[in-house]
Amino acid sequence: MKSSDILSPACGRVIDIASTETDPGLKGLFTCISVFLAVWDDHTTRAPITGRIESICYTPGKFGVALFKKNLLKNENNLILISSEGVRLAVRQIAGRMARRIIFDCKESENIRQGQEIGAIRFGSCVQTYLPANTKVMVQVGQKVFAGKTVIARLVSK
Repeated sequence: MKSSDILSPACGRVIDIASTETDPGLKGLFTCISVFLAVWDDHTTRAPITGRIESICYTPGKFGVALFKKNLLKNENNLILISSEGVRLAVRQIAGRMARRIIFDCKESENIRQGQEIGAIRFGSCVQTYLPANTKVMVQVGQKVFAGKTVIARLVSK
């Protein structure tokens, strides 16, 4: 594994990879990788990089099926902004129809290690990772990924 590797924060299946500018706390163009967690997947959320938690923004919401893109920003969610050596990315834990509880074990300004358990979602949910523009996506839609193990992207030198 390289220091430029970004690991999946969740176990599940990649359901979407899209460019976006629309996310609170982030500026500029980002790539969003969405991973759906079926009820039988491990629902632990892990740190994709080593860094510092800049902010945590919990938003109450609905509990629609997390497999459907239209529900993702309407559902209860927790957005975690992480920074490391000039790199900023975000992880969004999204509750689903069966997931009625988001757990997040860290605090703002806390230092975290890549692969460290930082929380969980109970059960059938989605985790999105917002990657800066200077990353190369290493996964594809439909691929199975594992939290703290699968390299989902790699930072590219500017």
